[in-house]
Amino acid sequence: MRKLIVLMLILQVVSCSPSKEGAANETNQVGQETAVQEVVEEKEETPVSNGSYTAELLEPTGYFPQFSTEGKILLYTDQKYEGLWMLDLTTNEVTQLTDQRGAGYLPVISGDKVTYQVKGKTKRLEQIDMKTKEVTKVASEFARFSPQEYHKSLSGETTVSLAEDLSGIMVSGEEQPVKPQGEGNYLYAVLSPDGKKILTKSAGNVAVICDLKGNIMHELADVHADIWINNQTVLYAKTTDDGMQQLSAEIGVLDIQNNKMTPVGSDLDVALENPNFDTATLQITANTPEGQMYIFKPE
Repeated sequence: MRKLIVLMLILQVVSCSPSKEGAANETNQVGQETAVQEVVEEKEETPVSNGSYTAELLEPTGYFPQFSTEGKILLYTDQKYEGLWMLDLTTNEVTQLTDQRGAGYLPVISGDKVTYQVKGKTKRLEQIDMKTKEVTKVASEFARFSPQEYHKSLSGETTVSLAEDLSGIMVSGEEQPVKPQGEGNYLYAVLSPDGKKILTKSAGNVAVICDLKGNIMHELADVHADIWINNQTVLYAKTTDDGMQQLSAEIGVLDIQNNKMTPVGSDLDVALENPNFDTATLQITANTPEGQMYIFKPE
């Protein structure tokens, strides 16, 4: 049974512009797909909900929860991204999709299929059909992409990915990586909804937003922020420790224009991390260090 905890949180309105039955044993090679590039109309930007939120504690435990389209399914994994589970938020049914290492890192649902990455001796992408459980391998030329960037590449959109040695960011069409924070190990690189900005962070530095050439546009707080809400707002996670153990962890919404951080779930008196966002329902999800997963629903 789910537990409901009412959490009242007033968020600033930000308006901008649109935007475990294991897996199958055999895999089939998927050839390179030819994408038809479509003209994408400018969409209204995803707003940030204002008003109160209801915080819902989910029954299964897991880490790195992530919504599917329209917030009907929640994908989650373990602390090391090993394996991938699917929670049907309507029926509360839990299904294990795969036990592959790395599969829990930002998978993507498209139709009846889930695309996820596998980290073994070499990195690759796989897809699983949620109904038949049939697994197929994605062509090796896409191995360096995250599942999100793979799908973007099929539609002809600009893509960004970390260089194989993590020394910088690869932008589609460019031969050399951009290095907005100079030499170092880059932790993530995420393209904005409008395809014009990159949200990134290298080890030991604050999170930044740069253009596609690597020019820094905004320096953000010393937080982990790799989820865009819209072109002006991102989700953040911030932790504090004493060098031995974690003392606190919070999540929230960060306005990139003024670097203003608005915590989410602070009244729960629990540590929250790994936030994610659903653009259709404006819901936020996160987990605690112990694996309790929450959904924050706007009222």
